[in-house]
Amino acid sequence: MLSYTYKKAVLHANSDYFGKGPYLDRVVFKNFKGQKALLSKMIDGSVDAIISSDLENIDILKRFSSFKLYKFLKPFYYILVFKNKEIFKERGVRKALNYAVNKRELLKKVLDNEGEISSGTVLPILWANNKQIKPYPYNPLKAIRLLAKAGWKDTNNDHILDKDGVEFDFTALLVEGEVLDEKALRQIQVDFNKIGITMKTKKYTLNRIIHFMYQRQFDAIFIHLSGRGDPDTNYRFWHSSQIQNGNNFFSYKNITVDKFLEEARRASDIDLRKKFYNQFQEEIFNDPPGIFLFWANNLSIIHERYKGVKIHPNWMNDLKGWYVPKEEQRAG
Repeated sequence: MLSYTYKKAVLHANSDYFGKGPYLDRVVFKNFKGQKALLSKMIDGSVDAIISSDLENIDILKRFSSFKLYKFLKPFYYILVFKNKEIFKERGVRKALNYAVNKRELLKKVLDNEGEISSGTVLPILWANNKQIKPYPYNPLKAIRLLAKAGWKDTNNDHILDKDGVEFDFTALLVEGEVLDEKALRQIQVDFNKIGITMKTKKYTLNRIIHFMYQRQFDAIFIHLSGRGDPDTNYRFWHSSQIQNGNNFFSYKNITVDKFLEEARRASDIDLRKKFYNQFQEEIFNDPPGIFLFWANNLSIIHERYKGVKIHPNWMNDLKGWYVPKEEQRAG
């Protein structure tokens, strides 16, 4: 049973559940305006758990032995994804841009290494993940060679690559107020500048970003896309049938990717589905729609008196096993 107000929601144990019920009688979820307010409530004992904490809270709460840190990869992959405009048409150019970004440094500076470098669109812990595929290494010289092969060279010695009189210059959109996104794009700008590419950035409200996506009015967008659940979710983002009226906002079109996604949908055998999704991952890695960046850790802080705690991307499913020993229970 659920009772809800704007500021909090209360889940009550279902006494009519057919199986063994949860140990906890109820779980209260509360909304806070910011992480600082939440942190103070955690310290004074008003809150038992922060399900998604920022790094600053973690550093502060490490000083208290009564809190435990749990982490898992959020089921969203961060990607700087391109629209199919002219400068991104060639596969070699998009591969070059993947080599141009120092993702190891990005992970360190943006996430304090709380995450994992991405090599594609399937969550690393999922059954369908192709573990043979490794992320693009940082190799700016290879990036320059691939760009030169595609005709992008600095012909007028202004340190900007150009081709047929057009400079390699584009604008990446991001949601305003997203600190992580801003930090990541600043670091990517530095890497691009080193090889002669100019990337400008523009911030908009989330609603405005969504508008641009639906109208297909952008060069590139810094975004995180869902990698949770069944890998069939890739169909809606990357199958060409979804370009006109679906969620393939990026006009990505690859007939081989289409084929593998279709075959995986038709297959009922799990091993056969895995085979097709492995092939899909190989193809989209070699024909990238953008720059695969990282998966970020979700950082959860829970008071140590809670036992039986298990955390994973669908952490709510595991509340059934949470309990507090009788000697550590509080009144109320």
